[in-house]
Amino acid sequence: MRKPTGNLDAWASYQRGLWHFYERTPEDNILAQGFFQQAIDVDPTFAGGYRGLAMAYVQAVTDFRARTPIEAHGSAESLARRAIALDPANAEAHSTLFAYYLSRLR
Repeated sequence: MRKPTGNLDAWASYQRGLWHFYERTPEDNILAQGFFQQAIDVDPTFAGGYRGLAMAYVQAVTDFRARTPIEAHGSAESLARRAIALDPANAEAHSTLFAYYLSRLR
C-alpha cells in the first residue's frame, strides 16, 4: 500500500506527471519532471513526487539521452532514497531505486 498524500494539488500534479511520463517522448519527459517537482513543492512529504521525478531522470538518460548520466544519476538516487525514507513500504519507490541501479549498468 502506498501512503497517499492528503493534498489534492500534489496528487493532481503527480497524476499529470505520470501521464506525461508514460507518453515516452523527450518533450513529455520534461513536462513530467515539472509536474513531479510541483508535487514535491506542494507536499514535500509525498513520496510519489520524489519517486516520479527519479524515474523521469532515469528515463531522460536511458531512453532519450537528454541528460548526461553524471547529471541525472546522483539526483535520481537521492530522490528514490528520499521516497523510500518517506514511505518504506512503497514498492514503487524501491523499484525506482532498482531501476536507477540498472541504468548505471548501461
